[in-house]
Amino acid sequence: MSLKHLASFLGAVLFSFVTLGQDFDSLQTQYQSYTTKDSTRVNLLLRLAKAYTTRDIGKQPALLNEAKAISQQIHYALGEAKALSALSKYHVTKGELDQALTQALQARQLYSKLNYDTGFIEVNNVIARVYRTEGLYEKALALHMENLKIGQKGPVNANLAGLFFYVGKTYESMEKNDSALYYYQQAKQVSEKTKFDVGIAISNGAIGHIYNNAENFKAALPYLNYTLEQARRQKHTTNIAAATFSLAKTYEGLDDLNKALSHNSEAIAIYEAQGNNKVLVDCYENQARFLFHTGQAEAAYGYLRKREQIQDSIFAAEKLEYIGELETQYETQKKEEAIKALAQERQIQELRLKQQRFLLIGLVAFFLILAIVLTLFSRQRKLKLERKAITNELAETKKRLALEQQSRYSELKALRSQMNPHFIFNALNSIQEYIMVNERKLARKYLGKFADLMRMYLGQSQEKWITLEEEVSTLRLYMELEALRFEDSLSYNIQIDKGIDMYQKIPSLLLQPYVENAFKHGLLHKKGARKLHIEISTVLNGIQISIEDNGVGRQKSEEINSMRNPGHRSFASTATKNRLQLINMDQNLPITEEIIDLFNEKSEAMGTRVNLKIPLALAPETGELLWEDQNLKS
Repeated sequence: MSLKHLASFLGAVLFSFVTLGQDFDSLQTQYQSYTTKDSTRVNLLLRLAKAYTTRDIGKQPALLNEAKAISQQIHYALGEAKALSALSKYHVTKGELDQALTQALQARQLYSKLNYDTGFIEVNNVIARVYRTEGLYEKALALHMENLKIGQKGPVNANLAGLFFYVGKTYESMEKNDSALYYYQQAKQVSEKTKFDVGIAISNGAIGHIYNNAENFKAALPYLNYTLEQARRQKHTTNIAAATFSLAKTYEGLDDLNKALSHNSEAIAIYEAQGNNKVLVDCYENQARFLFHTGQAEAAYGYLRKREQIQDSIFAAEKLEYIGELETQYETQKKEEAIKALAQERQIQELRLKQQRFLLIGLVAFFLILAIVLTLFSRQRKLKLERKAITNELAETKKRLALEQQSRYSELKALRSQMNPHFIFNALNSIQEYIMVNERKLARKYLGKFADLMRMYLGQSQEKWITLEEEVSTLRLYMELEALRFEDSLSYNIQIDKGIDMYQKIPSLLLQPYVENAFKHGLLHKKGARKLHIEISTVLNGIQISIEDNGVGRQKSEEINSMRNPGHRSFASTATKNRLQLINMDQNLPITEEIIDLFNEKSEAMGTRVNLKIPLALAPETGELLWEDQNLKS
């Protein structure tokens, strides 16, 4: 398998995961409905363009050029850099290397000014890819090594695996297979350590290809089979074609021509449907060879004819491109000669005019100098007034923004302050019941826990953000105290996925009001066994926290509360909703809330589930194709 096919193979694997989890229909709806030319639309355009990567890449330029234009109008430097970076990747994919390099260099300059290492690494990968294509492997390797040095300063994550991978890929282009194998293995180790399944699949494919090059086909087989299994599981036809193409060569080396024919035929069917003629040239050549060695000479000749036809069409296209370049050079040369002739004629005209002006220059000079002085004085005064006006306007804008930010912080702090007495009242009310029934030992026990809870709560209520571990510890203590009210009729648990970073920051006391609502409005009115389940799991770009109870449901709770207290209003629900609105004002990716009413087959209420999605990794794009499209921080 040639190097260009390795690039196609690995690129296809990377592309296949770009839009995992992406709600494409929802993105299109938002794109069509939100027309305000601001940073929100820029981000929508960038996300939609990324979603088209595996759907219709031809629609990307219009979206990305609009994102770039809006970003320039509103001075959104990060948006402009991301649009240029995405355009450079598009042009690399199309083989338009000059345009790709120009836009990548512009994006790198912007990322450098913004001190945005993630973007800097991304465009370095694009530039290095251009260098590899042009055979400038040393330059490509220097850029990848620079990226790796930056990446190793940060935490071990999927992005670091990608940086190792691209160093290995460059060494393979230089036919230094031992070095390539080392860096591919490093990429695989990091992917396994971070449980990054995509990276494991990519690294296995690359290692398998190295073994194929070394004709160690038995060693290559398990690696390539693993990559094919992942592609089939995801139902990505481009990846399946790339993997079966590589496996055909492996089985040929193992003298299993029937399997080689089967895999190569599957690759041909996919590439023919895609119209990928460059890869089909090698596919047809391999198929002819397999058929010939299995005694099917006539069929083999048919595939050789197909290869020649496609080769001729590719050559014709390249020839037309070459002719176009020659025509462009010829036109450019003609224009340069015309400009040179005009310049010479202009010089002669200037000499003649200079002789005519010589007699008048003394008189004109005085008035000219006077006019220049007056003009400069007037212009200087005007510029001074304009600068003063701009300075005043900027000062007013900064002052207004500072006041708005302080106002939002004060509102959040006021909401947390309102929640303190509300929370304390509920907890003390539960402990009071033990004291009244003379359970003093239990009362002392839970009063001690209550003191611990208050100490934690008072500290957290003064913080805007706390770790997930602190929030969970507070919840456990809170639920243990709330459970006193229900005696033995309540069971609760908190389930946390492996791999969750418990030191991630979330808004302080975000979950407690939802748990309070579950107790107060769902479980309080429930007869029989009461259950409360909290689950913390990973989702794309963040975590999801689900709070589920088997209470009477929201509708029944409202009916009961209306009968008991017609003016009842849930403070926790209102405060939480207000807090989310205030927090989301400063976020590119908001915290989302979803409340689901649960019913059984008889449409009877079975409880309530609240899903909170909290974005944690908000820095996209740190490499070529999928490595940068996982939206993980470097």
